This record gives sequence, structure tokens and C-alpha cells, in this order.
Amino acid sequence: VSELALMVASSGRQPFEKVRGASCHISDHDNDTELLRVDLTAFAAEYSCTIAIARCSASGWRIRAIDSGPSAALI
Repeated sequence: VSELALMVASSGRQPFEKVRGASCHISDHDNDTELLRVDLTAFAAEYSCTIAIARCSASGWRIRAIDSGPSAALI
């Protein structure tokens, strides 16, 4: 595996704009570093979305936010 798509979905079948505090955080468990934070309410009426792509290279895994609008923060 050299590439992963990271997706998130609303389990209650409510659009993200209706879920109070809807967000997604991706962290590195080994060193407690937050890698990505996305405010899912930016996706308004959506029920699911792809938030990031993780790619493996010679230097390790890299994560890149995609289609996340102005509220995504790649840390």
C-alpha cells in the first residue's frame, strides 16, 4: 500500500451542518502530534466526504488535505 484516501461519513444520516461540532482530527499516536484538523460543517449539506490523501514515500508517510475548504488545517 502506497496511498490511502481518508474519508468521513455521518453515521446518523444527518448532513454535517446539522451535527454540532462536527470535525475530524488525525493524529500520530507515536508522538501525540496532530496531523490534520477539519471542521466538517464546511461541507454543509454533505453526509460524507474525502478529507485527505496519505502517501508513503522513501522518507515516510505524508498527509495532504483535499476538498476541505477554508476550515481545514494541515498541521
